[in-house]
Amino acid sequence: MTTLRLAILLFAALTTAFKAQIHIGWAEAALDAKTFAKLPAIPKDNGNAIQATEFKDPLMLTALAINGNNQTAVFLSCDLIHVPDNLVQNIIDQAKRSSPKLEQATFVISATNNQTGIDPNDPEIREILAKTAVKTIADSVRNLAPGAIAQGAGYAVLAHNANPRNDKDFQGYESPSDHLARFLFTYQENRLTGVVVNLPCPASCSENSSEISADFWHDVRQAIRDHVGAPIPILTQTAAANDATPIVSHYKKAQDRRLKLKFGKDTRHDLALRKDLAQLVLNAFVETKAWTEKKIEDAPGFACESIAVDDLKLSTVVVGNAAFASNPFKIDTDYMHRIQARSPFENTFVVQQANGYAGPLPTERTFDQTPAASVPKEMGQKIVNATIESLRALRKSIQPQEKKQ
Repeated sequence: MTTLRLAILLFAALTTAFKAQIHIGWAEAALDAKTFAKLPAIPKDNGNAIQATEFKDPLMLTALAINGNNQTAVFLSCDLIHVPDNLVQNIIDQAKRSSPKLEQATFVISATNNQTGIDPNDPEIREILAKTAVKTIADSVRNLAPGAIAQGAGYAVLAHNANPRNDKDFQGYESPSDHLARFLFTYQENRLTGVVVNLPCPASCSENSSEISADFWHDVRQAIRDHVGAPIPILTQTAAANDATPIVSHYKKAQDRRLKLKFGKDTRHDLALRKDLAQLVLNAFVETKAWTEKKIEDAPGFACESIAVDDLKLSTVVVGNAAFASNPFKIDTDYMHRIQARSPFENTFVVQQANGYAGPLPTERTFDQTPAASVPKEMGQKIVNATIESLRALRKSIQPQEKKQ
């Protein structure tokens, strides 16, 4: 064997040794009518609750575990209105006891702000949720295996500013809308094994319904799974959406006409809207998946951490050039844009209502008109600054990993 050939083989071996391939594990669980002794009540954002009349489709708990560089991050998405602080802590405490890999893990446990879910504050329901969540997380950790990721964002017009404006003094919305659908695709041997879908839209198409449902997320799951031809797990995240709604206000009549002509006049309005949103998300999924497949990474830089701002829990996770930044508020779109504009990563997934629920967080422009806000006006920018500081620190921490590849 020539000296040159030996040198090439040695270089290849060293390169392989230094590459820290990530491990990925998925698990999910469904809550349906069989889960409960009787139909639960459905809580609403206004503090009221209505009695459910039926289970229309299952509520999902989906877990994604990522391990790399001797660190572990666990995402858990829940089709709930929110995940209360005490439930989050219960889940994390039990999960850490279930596996040594989770003792120092970073958790992102989030809700979709689902207006047709079940009450997580009900003691019996909370016990079921905790037990199911812990098992799902433990299963995702047991399923950890070498994997790869691809990431990107596509366009889908899903949500609009939530403030009703049918009055003579309307001069414009106080905050912007966001129409990016963000995706993190996971692979094993070039086979799609799951996807994170992050949308700046609350699950409130059927907000007045008495049917328990995952809202439009159920339709999104069906559409994506039908397209890929496999029941892949889909982790659902709500980006900034405190000031957003899928129910448009300033051209409502035009939207109503669209849905009637597209899906038939006999299709219930909220169900037609759900199907419409699912088609838009699927279009973005297909388009984004096609070009992100050109760069599938099996050894991306990976790091994560949990940080505290006052008594609030935030988490940041980075995998390659994708970053996740969570907070416990329902936040206005402006705050998300501030984070994304200053983030050192190409694709920043902001996750609201994660690791507890701290209420709505409007921007400075509308703060005084939001009586439900329970924190100082400066809290929003404080969250932004702390998030950016964490992301920049994680960026520096993964640079040595990237240089080894």
